[in-house]
Amino acid sequence: MHVPNEIILYTIQDLSKADLKAARLVNKQWSSCAVEPLFETLYISPHKINMDVFQSVTQHPALRHCVMQLRYESVGFATKWTYSDYFGRLLDQVAEVTYAPEGSFGSPDTQINSFLEVARCYHKSNFDPYNFRSAEKKCSEFNFIKTGYKKWMEHALYEQKCMENNQFLQILGLGLRRLDRLSTVRLSDRWPPIGEPKTNADVSVRREGSPLARSWGFLDATPLDWSWGPAGDLGFDLCSPGFLAFWNITVALSENDKRIRSLKIRDAVPHLTFDSRSIATGERQLHGVNAFAWLKELRLAISFWVGHPSNPTPYDNLSGLKTLFYSMCDLEVLELYLPRDKDDWEFRCFTQENIFPKDAAWPQLRQFTVQAIAIRRQQLIHLLFAQMPNLQHLKIDDMHLLDGTWESVIEALKFRRLSSFDIKSSYRLSYDDGQDLLAPFFDRLNWDFDEDYFERLEKYVVHGIHDWTLRHPSLEEGQPTQDSLNFLDGIFDQADGIEYIADIDFADLKRQIADVCAEENCEREMAEGRRAALLMSTNRAAFHDSDDETL
Repeated sequence: MHVPNEIILYTIQDLSKADLKAARLVNKQWSSCAVEPLFETLYISPHKINMDVFQSVTQHPALRHCVMQLRYESVGFATKWTYSDYFGRLLDQVAEVTYAPEGSFGSPDTQINSFLEVARCYHKSNFDPYNFRSAEKKCSEFNFIKTGYKKWMEHALYEQKCMENNQFLQILGLGLRRLDRLSTVRLSDRWPPIGEPKTNADVSVRREGSPLARSWGFLDATPLDWSWGPAGDLGFDLCSPGFLAFWNITVALSENDKRIRSLKIRDAVPHLTFDSRSIATGERQLHGVNAFAWLKELRLAISFWVGHPSNPTPYDNLSGLKTLFYSMCDLEVLELYLPRDKDDWEFRCFTQENIFPKDAAWPQLRQFTVQAIAIRRQQLIHLLFAQMPNLQHLKIDDMHLLDGTWESVIEALKFRRLSSFDIKSSYRLSYDDGQDLLAPFFDRLNWDFDEDYFERLEKYVVHGIHDWTLRHPSLEEGQPTQDSLNFLDGIFDQADGIEYIADIDFADLKRQIADVCAEENCEREMAEGRRAALLMSTNRAAFHDSDDETL
């Protein structure tokens, strides 16, 4: 019996790697259907198993044409780590298991059972240093820990070697030239989570993700992310793993003329990655333009400074990022998560001048998410109306107005004609005098929001231009609906490049809103009168019926 390819593709679309491999063994038809989703995503990192698989796929005459997404797994192994460092990480790693009820997990291996019991006692002692030394001594002869530490050091030395002799970058470059369908790059320093144990005694469960991750057992200490990475041991931003990983993939894409359409950086890179005053960044800046000028989708997070906790001015320059944004005129989706420095509800953040070039435009941008930025009211209006003329979806988290009020911005956003507006994840929309738009609706002590206010605010921004009876959430009770236009306070007086705003007669609009609201109030009063009359008639009829029954 012949099964159409469409049905097979629909059947296998959500299968895991292991299941896709099994599907290829059914017959030739199933194998041809399973090969593309199986090799659609390819992993790379400076570790032997990932590099071997990367080379095998990119050199294969058929499989290399299936690859559409490259995932750069930027985890690392510290060469300077001692056995105690490794044991401590493993001890912390199994916390979730040891906090479970006793007897929930176990193994036929007595050493593993003993280790889990030692870990349970250590965690119950609130990580007491004395108990750590005692735990390390008890587990010093456990074979699986010795083997794990040996494997860790082998990976660490291999990683260091292939980065120092440029072997990794050479393999990455050669492979990129052969990936003719590559359109998406994802950069991450997160180790994929482990799967759920199938039985209470199962401690051999594996992870999804790269070949390296899938080879990593539950009782192998996981590699380090950017905040702990081996280069980060030096304590300098320019040597941090996040900085190096970003520019490694960027330069490789540029030198091999790979113009990708989507870049997603799951975790935050250091802000000095985009500080063009540093020689290390300045020399790479043109590579960034060449690699990312054709992006349609970008997710970027920028972290606090690394290794300089006493730096008094960490938010002073992102000129390299401005250059990149200037070249990304094809962007359709932009998610930008900037760092914030909070202390007693006062926080410093990058200003709009640090991030967005004033004379740039993103005419195709439909979805914009921004976190932690300080901006002047007119700059915000110019950014959202003139520089992003086709914006449909806006999400704001932690924004500080340097002048004006949020009431005026909310009123102005009504004329932006957005399809969606989201501030639910934001706990702070502040402005220059230190007040918050959300302050009356947010219980800081209990971290509790007035969800009804959020819903009314978002509904007003999205539907207010179509439904003139909706009231601005900041209007006082009894205040006329049309008074919301007073919040604008000249916000559109300098609306350069916003033609449909310049054509609006706000005085006439105010009269129209007043007429519509008056008409609705009249209809509402008439409807209430009709309901009252109907109720009175019903009561009168019921009264006469009761009299008839009495007679």
